[in-house]
Order: sequence, then structure tokens, then C-alpha cells
Amino acid sequence: MPEKDVGTRNIIMDAKGVIRPVKNAFVVILSNEVPSPVLVLLYPYFIRKINGIKRIHKDKSVKSREMNFIDVKVNINFKQIFTMKRTLLSLIIPVVFLVSCNNSVDKEGKTHSKYMFTVKKQIKTADTLNNDTLRAFGEVGFTRPLRIKTPVKLQKYLKDSINYVEEVDFTGDKIPDFICKMKLDSTGVGNEYWITSNLKTVKKLQYYGDGFHYRWFINLDSDPEPEIYEAIGDEDGADYTFVDQNLKTGKDKTLLYINPVVIENDKKYWGYPWDVKDFMARTDGKTVELFCSLKHSITRDGNEISLPPGQKQMPVVLFRGHPTQKGELKGVKNEEWLSLTEIVDRTKK
Repeated sequence: MPEKDVGTRNIIMDAKGVIRPVKNAFVVILSNEVPSPVLVLLYPYFIRKINGIKRIHKDKSVKSREMNFIDVKVNINFKQIFTMKRTLLSLIIPVVFLVSCNNSVDKEGKTHSKYMFTVKKQIKTADTLNNDTLRAFGEVGFTRPLRIKTPVKLQKYLKDSINYVEEVDFTGDKIPDFICKMKLDSTGVGNEYWITSNLKTVKKLQYYGDGFHYRWFINLDSDPEPEIYEAIGDEDGADYTFVDQNLKTGKDKTLLYINPVVIENDKKYWGYPWDVKDFMARTDGKTVELFCSLKHSITRDGNEISLPPGQKQMPVVLFRGHPTQKGELKGVKNEEWLSLTEIVDRTKK
């Protein structure tokens, strides 16, 4: 048995993890040599065992032959162990963190599966660090209709000339439904049928061949079907509204006219529909809130509605996006998170 060096201890442990003290030192008894990284991981275990030993036994207490083990004396330099331990932990901790994050995201997706929105990640905003500190928020995404090849079942169901079909879940049951646009007539107007996944027509609207019409679907209240954010217009102007669906009557209701603004690199620009990439919306699992401003100096000068009936102002709702036209907006102030209901209540006459 070599004498104990400064900063070095000898440890004896059998394959069952039993520490065997020998005189004033400890030696590890193993069936073969243990790689250094393993010793680093076992170090806390060694210390717990060593600290728990009250008596010092004699060398003869070790009966390696009876246990059919080969005696291997391992000199452990604790200074090296601490260095190796830090290095190993620096590699292990990030891996464990990433796995934990992935599991967290998966759990969140399952937790909120009954809603229309998609929880993308946890976020913290400046105004959450107040009385609402205990509220944990997640980002909320939207759904846009996807143009698809016309299914044969829709052709048989409508028995009419279909222009094209869009697929989107507008009922909130997580099953894609269909918006079927029929051929335009001689005046440039066509019918639009909203048909559920089980082939039931719940709405019949009209659409126009000229101008543009964008729709985004996002659930902003407690009912299952999502609300619709619409941008309808042409080169002379457009209206931007939030619409509430009524699938029982087939009659939609306009809830709010807004001024859309996109943010990129902390700068604000007019939110043309083709520039919008994502909503700035969040949820705590119960209430969905939009990032908005009720204090701004934006004026509308197109052929659109400048001050809709029932509203004393048109609030700004902010989106993420990439501006295709220059012209930074400077007059948007006091941005805040509000639910759609709160925005409607604060802006109505």
C-alpha cells in the first residue's frame, strides 16, 4: 500500500459498491479498471459511502478471493476529478436541458390541443413582471387556408363548376374543412361555400374576382370555432377586420376594424397583408391576448372605412413581418397586451 499523497486518496470498493477501508486509506476493488469518466460520476457515491463509515477496519477484512474479484488499487487525484467532473457536467447539462425542453413543448402541444391556436414556445414580456408574474404565457400562432386539389367527394357533393378549393379548420374540431369557390359569373362575382369535413354546408358567401382577400384563423375567445382576421381591398385601399363566426346561422359578425402594423428589427411599418408573417399573440392557457396600441397618430386616407360605426377609434394591432414598402411609422405608442374583448370594449362608442 503506497503512502497517501497530498491531494490523493486510495479507495477500495467491491463490485457491489461496498467501500472497504484499509488502514488510513481506501482502495477500490473492481473486476477491471474503471475509466476516469466513470470515476467522476461515481465520486459523489464514494464520498457518501466514506462519510458514512465510523470505524476503520483492518486490511484482512478484504477477502477478494472469496468474492472472485481481482484487487485493483486505484489512486484518485481529487484535483483531477473536480476538473473532469466540471468538464463532464458541462457536456451533460445542455443535453439534459434540451431533452427537457422538447418534452415540455410536447406536453404543451397536448395540453392545448382542444384550442385552435398552436402554442409555439414559452415567452416572457416586460409587462408580465408585475402583479401577473405567476402567469406563464405561450406564443399563439394562426392558421391560413391552403389551396388544394379539388376532392372528388366535393365535386359530387356540389355538382357545380368549382373554381378552386381551400382547406382549413374553421370549425375548431382539428379536422380540415373546405372553402369552395365556384366559377365567377359574367360580372366577376362567384359563390363561396363553406363545407365541413363531414360535408355539411354551414355558410354561403360571395367573393369577387378583382382586388385581394386574405384570411387568417385564430381562436381569440372561449367558443370552439376560431375568429377570422380579414384583409379585403384593392390598390386604392383596404379594410382590416376581426370577424366572429356563427356556424349555426351562417352569418358572420364584424367585431373590430383595426390598423395593422408589422414590426421588424424594432421598427414599425404599415401591415400590408402580404407582409404579415405571424401574429403577436400570447396565451396563459385561458385567455388569448394581442399586442396592440390604443394611442397612435395613424390616419386613413384611402377608399376604406376610416371610422367604422360603433367605434370611437381604430386601434393598432401589431404583427411580425417583413415590410416590402418603405415608410417607418413613428406615431404608435403605449403598446400593451389585451384580449380581443378588451380591445372592443375600450374602442367602442
